[in-house]
Amino acid sequence: MNTIQKVINFVVFQAVWLITVMGAANGLIWPGMIAIAVALAIHAINAPQPRPDYWLAGIATGVGLIADTLLIQSGLLVFNTAIPSSAFAPIWGLILWANLGLTINHCLGWLQNRYILAALCGAVAGPIAYIGGAMLGAAQSEVSQTTLILCLGLIWALATPLLFRLSRLVDKKLQ
Repeated sequence: MNTIQKVINFVVFQAVWLITVMGAANGLIWPGMIAIAVALAIHAINAPQPRPDYWLAGIATGVGLIADTLLIQSGLLVFNTAIPSSAFAPIWGLILWANLGLTINHCLGWLQNRYILAALCGAVAGPIAYIGGAMLGAAQSEVSQTTLILCLGLIWALATPLLFRLSRLVDKKLQ
C-alpha cells in the first residue's frame, strides 16, 4: 500500500469513528452502519488485497465484543445506544472495532512485528478514543477517570499487539 492509500485508510478510519460515535451519542446506530459499509467499499478499491483485512475486521469485532462487554460487566463503562442489550457491547462499538481491523495492515502497518510499541500505542490511543467518545456523549462512567484510563490502557495494551499478531496469522493462512 502506498502513502496515498495509507492516508486514505487513516482518513476513512477517523471519519467512521466520528460518524459512529456522534450517531451513538444521539441514539442512532444507522450512521455507523452506513459509515462502515462505505469504509468497506472504499477498502475494496483502496487495498491491494482486501480479503485478509476483512477477516481481520471480523476478528477485531470479536476481540471488541469481549473487551467492551468486560468493560460493561465490570461497571467501568455504560455505552449509550446499547443495542442489542445494555449487558453486551453495542453494535456501534463493534463497528469501531471492525473499523480498527481495516487499519492494522495499512495506516497502522508500521507497528507490525513491534509488539511492545503496539502495546504502548494501544495503551495511549485506546483510552483517548474511549474518553473522547464519552466526552461526545456516547458513553459514561461512574468510576474515577484515573481508574478508567488505567483499565482501558491495560485492555488496549493487550488487545493491540494481539490484533497485530492475529493479522500475521490471517495473512499466512490466506496466502
